[in-house]
Amino acid sequence: MTAADLTRARNAFSAVFRDFDPYGRPFQPVVGDRLLIYDVDRNETTPWGLSPPALCALLHAADDQDSERVFISVADPRTNHDAEAHYVLSPLTAGSYAAAPEPWTILPHAMYPPSGRWGVMSSEESHILVGGTARFVADLAAGLGQGTDAMISAWLEDWSGHQDQDPDGRLRIGDWIPAQLAHIVGSERAERALSSSRLRRWSSPAR
Repeated sequence: MTAADLTRARNAFSAVFRDFDPYGRPFQPVVGDRLLIYDVDRNETTPWGLSPPALCALLHAADDQDSERVFISVADPRTNHDAEAHYVLSPLTAGSYAAAPEPWTILPHAMYPPSGRWGVMSSEESHILVGGTARFVADLAAGLGQGTDAMISAWLEDWSGHQDQDPDGRLRIGDWIPAQLAHIVGSERAERALSSSRLRRWSSPAR
């Protein structure tokens, strides 16, 4: 990434993300519309990135100009200035994303356009966080082919299975989940989902 693009990336990242944390509360408070994507049938060639159907839904939801050039970062561009940690896909297509060089197929990454109108953050645990304009998030959710509540339920059930491996709770597996879920869907909706799940909690979620 060039120095000029890195400056643009820092500005765009700051518009949508508060920090680079796929297990925390990464979105800026002004980004009011958010979504959790969890694809239980995700493509194993991109296990920690957007699956081809999810990327197709994103491309349909995004404005054309926002898919002409997209930044991808594997670290916060405001603090990490290593050109090899930040990339430009121009244009963003299913082919360019799948054929792009590592590391974002194997590590968490953030994807966002220069406009800063939306952002996507992947994780090493196969869930993906999305934030952006109301229209973008609604159109993306509609194009996924799975209900948002169903994705959340599947995500919580998988983490409940992880917790089953630590019956005494000494490792506090998934203790970050309630706060993150509240950050994405709001406290009330998060509480309903958590109460309907088997997930063990150590604290109540906070927005």
